[in-house]
Amino acid sequence: MLRGAGATALAMLAFPAVGNAFKIRAGTFCGLSKDRKLPAMTGLEASEKADRVVAEICGIVGLPANFRVLAIDDPKANAFASIQDGERLVVYSEPFMELIADRQNRDWSGMAVFAHEIGHHLCGHTLDNVGSRPPRELEADHFAGFIVGRLGGDLDDATRVFARMGTGSATHPPSAERVAAASAGWRKATGKAGEDRLNVLTHNLKDGNYVRVVVEFSGRDRRWTEVQHGQTFAVFEELKRKGRSVFLFDEGRSIWVRLDVDGSGQFATGFWARGDRQKATPPWSPLDPVAWR
Repeated sequence: MLRGAGATALAMLAFPAVGNAFKIRAGTFCGLSKDRKLPAMTGLEASEKADRVVAEICGIVGLPANFRVLAIDDPKANAFASIQDGERLVVYSEPFMELIADRQNRDWSGMAVFAHEIGHHLCGHTLDNVGSRPPRELEADHFAGFIVGRLGGDLDDATRVFARMGTGSATHPPSAERVAAASAGWRKATGKAGEDRLNVLTHNLKDGNYVRVVVEFSGRDRRWTEVQHGQTFAVFEELKRKGRSVFLFDEGRSIWVRLDVDGSGQFATGFWARGDRQKATPPWSPLDPVAWR
């Protein structure tokens, strides 16, 4: 809460805190744009408005909103996700949320921030106390874009806050990658009826270095297109499905691609193998050459 700001200023806050104090222990958390060991702090239980936003995000994916939502008065902390004594916390800075708030319409940037932190929890990033890593942040960004799309926001609504994230660091990717991930999530949510969309987080070799990329696979009537950096990279035919795996074949290159869908349905882990239309020839090699987990 903005101490000493007065009742009028408090009422103008995007997501004001109104409830009881809650002690947050020191630790390294999955933060929105930075990953640093934060000291112990006191959070205040969030307003009904913040709780409604979290409930709306969870409702769109059919999950209960079993998170404790807390507000802090620290603009440097922006927002983070953590688990404390078995309870899942979503913590946000009131000054930061006020800074990014969309004033002209629905606060989609605030929605994206909450969805990003909830995404950390749902993707399992808060279970190992490691904190943020660039691919984890991209997964959470993707989830945020997906949620904004499902709730009716446009592409700019889904990406606006991530475009402000800067050049990145060892723990957080640069804005361009984050916008790409959120965009892919938004397109997955807003795809045409009857269209399948599976996205893969991977790395490509560029100028001797591996760079992160979100590869988008979209399929309709057994025809799948692979898109990288907004450009069509390859076209496949879907030959079969088995369990949570989709098997695609590129006739021209005699290449199979297997997409194993994760539990959330948001991302897939990709593999490829040589072969003909009848069968793939093992071994299956990962599409991602970098074992980041």
